[in-house]
Formats: sequence, C-alpha cells, structure tokens
Amino acid sequence: NPSQKEAMFMAKQETRHLVQAGEYVDYYTYLCSLDDLEILVGMTYSLDSLQSDIQNQSLSGTYYALIHQLVLSLFILVVIYLLVLSPLRTVQKNIHLYQENKDSKSVAENLAKLRSHNEIKRLAEDFTDLTRDIDSYVEEIESITAEKERIGAEPELASRIHKESLPNVFPPFPERKEFDIYATMDPAKEVGGDFYDYLM
Repeated sequence: NPSQKEAMFMAKQETRHLVQAGEYVDYYTYLCSLDDLEILVGMTYSLDSLQSDIQNQSLSGTYYALIHQLVLSLFILVVIYLLVLSPLRTVQKNIHLYQENKDSKSVAENLAKLRSHNEIKRLAEDFTDLTRDIDSYVEEIESITAEKERIGAEPELASRIHKESLPNVFPPFPERKEFDIYATMDPAKEVGGDFYDYLM
C-alpha cells in the first residue's frame, strides 16, 4: 500500500507517523537501526472500533457529568435552604407572631436561636430592636394617654363641684308671689372663680 510505505518513510524521518488506510488507521513509530535495518513498530486501529469507543466514552462522560451536576445542584439547594430559606421563614413567622400577639419577648427569644451569621441574622436583630422600640412607644403613649385622661378628669370634677356649690333650686321662695329670682353662671372654662347666693 503506497500510503503505508509513505507512513513508514515519514516515521523514519519524524520518529512517529499516523496514516488512514481505508477503514483502519495505521500508527508507525521508529525504534532503532540494527545492521543497517530500520526497525519500526506499527499498530493498526479499526475506525469503527475507535468511533464506537469514542461514542461510548462520550456517553459515559455525559452520564457521569449529569449525575455530578444533579448531585451538586441538590447539595447547593440544601445549603441555600438551610442558610437562607429556613432562617427567612423563621423571621417571617415571628413577624406574623408579633402582629398577632404583640409579644416582643417571645419574638426576641425565637430570633435569638437563629444560627446564621449573615444579613438574615442582622435582619432578625433589627426586627427584635424594632419590636422593643414599638413596645416602648406603646407604653409611653399609654402613659401619656392616662395622664391626659387624669388631667381631663380633674377639671371636670372641679366643674361639677363648682356647679353643685351654687344655688340651683328655682323658684327659691315659692311662697313669695311679689317677686321672682333666677340666676345662672357660665364659666369661660371648665371652672370659674365666681360664686353667688341669695338671701331673704
């Protein structure tokens, strides 16, 4: 075969050479010279066998790559769930718990159990601080409201005492037909400093 002879000649020149011969591939490599003879080693590969091997290795490599990617994806999903989704769900549940019960102590205890050391942990700490601030503001508003109610009740009580200290039976002298008398007083605010009385 001329291509094989050419390949052998090229192998002597380049130490090794590869040539296609029909449905086969011949590989020649130069070993040495012995008594003016060049010794070559040749190997013949079937193209069909090589293609079949390549195809099988490609399918096997693709199969193992897919399994590797699937396992890696599941591992990443588990890590994302444990490090992100589960702590976020805990924060969300405690937000709803605070909305329903306004119990900042139990919310603080629940959020303190988070083991995250990232933005979610800081979010939980910020929400805990927010619930404490809201409780403080609510207590302050309740105290101010109670004080306002107390301050509002004192003038009302004073106004009632003031009105009850004034004569309020009319006519004051029903047996006297020659005159009649009536009096009223309207203070500018809840309580006035003026009093009146009438005597016979």
